[in-house]
Amino acid sequence: MERISEDFKEKIKKTAEMLKNRGLKKPGGEAVRKLIKDNHVGEFLKAERLGEKDLDKIKLEGGIAGVDGSINSIGGVYPYIIFIKRALGISSEKSREEIELSEVDSPLLMEEQIKEEDYRALQKKRLAELEAEAARQVLTKFRPKVLFLDGSLVRFKIEAKSCFDQIKDIALKNDVVIAGLVEGISTSVISGSINKGLPLEFRYAADWEILMGAMDEGEYLEIKSGLFKEGFRTLFMRSSNDPKPIGVDILEEQKDYTRFIANLVYTLTPENGRGIPLWMDIVDKKVKITDSFMEAVINGFLGEDFLEIITPKREKRNP
Repeated sequence: MERISEDFKEKIKKTAEMLKNRGLKKPGGEAVRKLIKDNHVGEFLKAERLGEKDLDKIKLEGGIAGVDGSINSIGGVYPYIIFIKRALGISSEKSREEIELSEVDSPLLMEEQIKEEDYRALQKKRLAELEAEAARQVLTKFRPKVLFLDGSLVRFKIEAKSCFDQIKDIALKNDVVIAGLVEGISTSVISGSINKGLPLEFRYAADWEILMGAMDEGEYLEIKSGLFKEGFRTLFMRSSNDPKPIGVDILEEQKDYTRFIANLVYTLTPENGRGIPLWMDIVDKKVKITDSFMEAVINGFLGEDFLEIITPKREKRNP
């Protein structure tokens, strides 16, 4: 191991101590629950695992479908980059039929060059549109009872509005319940609502951090209507042993299904898992675009010489 200077060690030690001290100042679970209740942020409820009859009923009504997407890139300094995007929809019924959509793109193919940050934002939007289109096709072809989407429904409303409006219409007409599952919660609606009762260090803490240690397994917090994500109902849930909660969005028009979705998520999530229903883990693994896949594709179609040209010199350094 390389020698680390004393000054560097001291800076690491100081930062580590500050982070530990911050953690010690976080209010306990009961204190957090009281602040949430007193400030009318939402209601804590307990989910129940569905029985075989309930699951059989869902199966008879079309089963469950999941849609997820993946994006990866290979290359060097912008614009010498190639992006691959995939969206995958799988039904739990229909012999697990799949709908797969994909796009391959590069800034070099644009008629007019744009800034790198704008191009990456465009790719993010295009991925959401690809996932939304896959979801639309899943609804049309499979007619499931429940459709799980990876990420907040707000993301699709913003990034893929036209297609999301179609998804919403199809779902409401056919009584298909749509739920967006958020693994990486980044919102701060709770701390923003109870900040007067929080230590200064936690005034802007993310919702997942505020709720860590405040919920039992299977418990969820249904956020008060109108407080968060207009047009949707949102809940934060501890669906496994993992104390870090996930987020779940459903359409405001389907608010009567909130408890049903909470129970279904809890039922389908492995006890020792990361909090996401097993079905979505299956979709995630199948759609993932790995670095090795990217290299194999580029080598296979463009050749190693092309990859050599666009690879940055820093990646060719000796270990």
